[in-house]
Amino acid sequence: MVYDYCATVFEFYKEFPNHKTGIFKNLVFDESPFLERVSQFSKELCERDFHLVTKNNRSNYEVFDLHLVTDEPDKKIIESQEFWNLLFKVGESDEEHFVNQLNTQIYFIRKINGEWKIWDNYNPDAGRLNKK
Repeated sequence: MVYDYCATVFEFYKEFPNHKTGIFKNLVFDESPFLERVSQFSKELCERDFHLVTKNNRSNYEVFDLHLVTDEPDKKIIESQEFWNLLFKVGESDEEHFVNQLNTQIYFIRKINGEWKIWDNYNPDAGRLNKK
């Protein structure tokens, strides 16, 4: 699920400045605090006309070192290491924003009504792009 989520995030970024959070429907609960934060954060980037640069593999990511922290019948907590190497351009300008970050992500996955999805996560670097 973590690998699928990261792949979906990368596809989501490719759609910028279109804000299409529906792409997360199969992975994240609609009423989750996580989806609310992701939506707010990404909406600000879209409003600023960010575009992900993918030409010549300029932007990429890697997920590794997954660790199951909690394994309960209706809750899983997974810690991962993720490396994000992203280049965003703002509109037609020459303004660029780089993300070259290795970070630890903690995903809180819940089973609700028989369905496993991401409920929340902890990302120490959330909002980093919005502060620039």
